[in-house]
Amino acid sequence: VGLVARTYYALGDFRTPVRISIAMLVLNVGLNLVFVRLAGMDVDGLALATALTSWGSLILLLPGLHKKLHLPRCQTAFVGPLARMVLAAAVSGAASLGAEALLVDLLGRALALMSAIGVGVVTYAVMAHSLRVPEAEAVRRRLTRRRST
Repeated sequence: VGLVARTYYALGDFRTPVRISIAMLVLNVGLNLVFVRLAGMDVDGLALATALTSWGSLILLLPGLHKKLHLPRCQTAFVGPLARMVLAAAVSGAASLGAEALLVDLLGRALALMSAIGVGVVTYAVMAHSLRVPEAEAVRRRLTRRRST
């Protein structure tokens, strides 16, 4: 969001990002109240509200920037790899969550969290490789090239 807003500023448009930021700030306060007061969430509610409003800002800012910069439409070749990355990330997140839940009583909170992060990284790497995510293949080629030199 910061990068997109700075791009607007560089193009001389100060009003659009400020207006959207104000709207998202008001929405964030409202969501904070809903999540903390009504839903009984604690810090999780504050984080969720912030994440939702950040995504909202990005979703509102990008189309205008797309027009201002005269960018081409999204290529359909982009959708397939993106879907595979999202799937790999979802499986990785689920594996991390499961690992943390299984290990917290055995290792304690800090070690379980570190282990869950490791499980998530390995799961994402395996999923990205098996789903043939182009960026994962590029990283694999680069690593094997370095090892051979």
